[in-house]
Amino acid sequence: MSSGTVVRALLVLSVVAVHALLVIGIVTTMDVLRTGLDAAHGRGVHGTVHVDERLCKNSGNCTLVGTFTSDDGTVRTPYQRWQDSADDSVHVGDELPGLVVGESDGVYRAAGSRAWVVGAFGLALLAAIELVWLWFFPVRRLLDRPPLRDTRGAHAA
Repeated sequence: MSSGTVVRALLVLSVVAVHALLVIGIVTTMDVLRTGLDAAHGRGVHGTVHVDERLCKNSGNCTLVGTFTSDDGTVRTPYQRWQDSADDSVHVGDELPGLVVGESDGVYRAAGSRAWVVGAFGLALLAAIELVWLWFFPVRRLLDRPPLRDTRGAHAA
């Protein structure tokens, strides 16, 4: 095997690997978007979140973690992360109306969740990267190839 063949094989492998990672990212982001849209439309188990922790970074961004209890009391899950933005007025010990969607590991705002925006932005970004990637590797390369010649002897007749 020549070094050119090895380099070409590695290039093809890297193109396929990046394409596969982008597709996996798109599928995963679509699930995040679906869950966020379900929450925005109020589809899920309604209840309240008792805020147990407020984890803040130096940038000022805070994440709320709490225990979710459904309105009918049948579902009680601890250590649920609040998926929507939390304003500064929310403190440890507060009770917030929340919503759990499917098997998600977080709680969404019970009315008007905007968590879907992150999924929509991520999906648009990954889809744009995938389209650019497909254009340059390998679609553009295929389009740049010269057309195949007719080798059937069509001119002999």
